[in-house]
Amino acid sequence: MLSVRMRERKWPVWRILGANSMVQVRDGVLCLGFVDGGFGRGFDRGLDQGMGGHQLEDNLLQLDLAN
Repeated sequence: MLSVRMRERKWPVWRILGANSMVQVRDGVLCLGFVDGGFGRGFDRGLDQGMGGHQLEDNLLQLDLAN
């Protein structure tokens, strides 16, 4: 199980189970399903890793747009 903490300490830890962290690329080959976004390319110029649809699969994501 991977534990991901977003940038701020006050934000919750997002635990990602094995099924949502590995991608089968061909028979017998699995890879971690994360993309290196490169330093300083994100919306806040500090995004290093990107989380995409594979990690969000089977998870409910609720955004608080007011804050």
